[in-house]
Amino acid sequence: VVAKAVRDCSATTAVKFLINDVILKYGTPTCILTDNGTHFAAQIMNNLFQHLGVTHLYSTVYHPQTNGQIERFNATMDGKIAALCNERRTNWD
Repeated sequence: VVAKAVRDCSATTAVKFLINDVILKYGTPTCILTDNGTHFAAQIMNNLFQHLGVTHLYSTVYHPQTNGQIERFNATMDGKIAALCNERRTNWD
């Protein structure tokens, strides 16, 4: 699991994250499993996956068990981030 705090969840931000923080560091994966967020279904994301030859799999809607490992990671990280943030959660540094 690779995670990074970002200011928005746009498709452009997701593509930059995948290129800079995943692909350039660890290599190109053969497939990527995501939820059905609009930023993952955007044309720019599809173009990236097609260009790199990556198979894009979507988890089943309203079935978090499909993404069980990442859902557990998210729950754990949420608690840790909350403990480290200021009370209003405006300072992530």
